[in-house]
Amino acid sequence: MMRRSINILKINPKLVLIVCLIPVFFLSLSCKTYKTFKINVLEPAEIIVPQNIKHILIAPNNKLHSNGLTYEFYDEKYIDTSFNQKEYIGATIETLADMISYNPRFTTTTIESLEIALPVLPEEITNRDVNYLKQLCEEHQADAIVILAKTEKQVGYSKYYGHFGGYFSMITIIYNTRWMFINPFAPIMIDHKNIRDTLYYRVGGIYGTLDPEFYQFVGELMMETTDYVASDYGMRITPHFAETQRIVFNKGDKYLKKKDLARLKVGIGLKHQKYGRKPLVTIIR
Repeated sequence: MMRRSINILKINPKLVLIVCLIPVFFLSLSCKTYKTFKINVLEPAEIIVPQNIKHILIAPNNKLHSNGLTYEFYDEKYIDTSFNQKEYIGATIETLADMISYNPRFTTTTIESLEIALPVLPEEITNRDVNYLKQLCEEHQADAIVILAKTEKQVGYSKYYGHFGGYFSMITIIYNTRWMFINPFAPIMIDHKNIRDTLYYRVGGIYGTLDPEFYQFVGELMMETTDYVASDYGMRITPHFAETQRIVFNKGDKYLKKKDLARLKVGIGLKHQKYGRKPLVTIIR
């Protein structure tokens, strides 16, 4: 008698599961009743600038021109006395001026320093200080002045072990700023604001406190951070573009409960009512 040899095909259960889930995945995508897309919208300024303010003088306080930057390595702090913040302060002022000047309503002039030690708190400003600011604005034909009254910066450094081996570093830059927007001719304080920016940068490899490459790299990150710092305050003065998302319902609202749709419209409408904008949800019927 002749025996037949039968080969039994062994199938991996995980492969079967993946093959079965693929059509389910595409089927779920096709069942979605909505889609999202990103757009740029023009956000209004956060404060109301009087209409007679057209040319703005921008300057840092004289107290800002000092050396030193606080570093924190593995919870231990020390001061880098070779750090000169004048370059970064100047970059912050110039970036703010560019952002404000982008609005056709405003023109700007920047100077390196007020040349006086102006108080950092509004309530401590005297009539003598106001008269000096008035003379400064007259000299530069400005209607008002924006002052970077105070800055505090700190760099944190930590290292971590990666999921797939090796180390990576995390650099944290904390940038505290105090701003004042003054019309010395009225005189009125148009705005004053404290802003705290915290930015995280992930970089490959690890560094020590004596590595010159680390300080060069931190200097580049500090210069990049000035853009964020200036933009944060610039958004208070002038309208600006911001990226947001819209939701579009492909098949109308028949798949939604009426009470849910009503709540959606009312909630989003209230959220954007103070900006004078329409809700960011569009219903296509």
